[in-house]
Amino acid sequence: MSGTVGGSVEVMERRIPDRTVDAIRAAVVLEDLIGERTPLVRSGLDSMKALCPVHGERTPSLRVRPSRQRFHCFGCGAGGDAYDFIQAVDGVSRIESVELLAYRVDLVIDDEDRDQ
Repeated sequence: MSGTVGGSVEVMERRIPDRTVDAIRAAVVLEDLIGERTPLVRSGLDSMKALCPVHGERTPSLRVRPSRQRFHCFGCGAGGDAYDFIQAVDGVSRIESVELLAYRVDLVIDDEDRDQ
């Protein structure tokens, strides 16, 4: 059983507090994360576009808003933050997306964080 409780991420007895989840999210540069999976092209002052890596397509329908750290695909409907991107592209759970991004930005999830 996994889910989000009050913004924190938990799986059975494991829980990662909001402050840790927020710190990881703040450390991730969304356009870099997405740009590793698909080439991004500037499209306006605060927008980038790309082919969506979640579904096959020939014309770009994925939009990234770097200032908001959000993405949205007008083709398949995928959207959200860095955690949502990892979940959609890699097919992992929420807790796994948090752990993967923590590793990426070199933030340690303390054992005491897991037991709260």
